[in-house]
Amino acid sequence: MTQTAKKWPLQAARNNFSQLIKATATGPQVVTVHGNPAVVLLSPRDYARLKSVPHGRLSSELLRPGLLSDADESLFEREDDTAALATRRHSASQTYPP
Repeated sequence: MTQTAKKWPLQAARNNFSQLIKATATGPQVVTVHGNPAVVLLSPRDYARLKSVPHGRLSSELLRPGLLSDADESLFEREDDTAALATRRHSASQTYPP
């Protein structure tokens, strides 16, 4: 049974490399640098499965429903700066009296 991917800060990954390698048996392991995903470690079985996807279908395989749990997918989300950008644009568009 595959568990959700675990995040490993780079220092923890270095200090616990053996555990990190063993943990790939339970699912993908994400190593982060400054809180951002930097690398994903897979078991040889998972890697072979991804490599066996016919050319041009890798994206289809990666986007296949059920490949990652919702918790796994959240590991790769970026912060949404849309609201902050909209606020800055609104402030910049306002005219102020001299």
